[in-house]
Amino acid sequence: MKTIIGIIALFFAVSVTAYAQDKAEIKVSELPEAITTNLSDQHAGWEAVKAYKQSAMNGTTYEVIVKNDDQKMRFTYDERGRLLNKEPFNKDKDYKKSDDMHKKPQKDQVRVQ
Repeated sequence: MKTIIGIIALFFAVSVTAYAQDKAEIKVSELPEAITTNLSDQHAGWEAVKAYKQSAMNGTTYEVIVKNDDQKMRFTYDERGRLLNKEPFNKDKDYKKSDDMHKKPQKDQVRVQ
């Protein structure tokens, strides 16, 4: 019985670790060359203002906040410089305090877990 409980605890620990992610702000100058090349070639006129590196078991992604005049976007790249996602950036909406996750969603919001 103790062996089974130990195996289950070990499986749970490995499962949680596999999904652990580490996201850290980095300097824009630290972005891989493939990403900066993509930005200059495919998104001329957009300036990278913030960058984040997110490491996970399945690879590393980079989130780049870019601006063009008064418009801001969030570009997500893989480590090879391939654009994975592009969406409008809203500082107030995107960077809420972590305790906001535990609040009840409003009528027009859907919480995905």
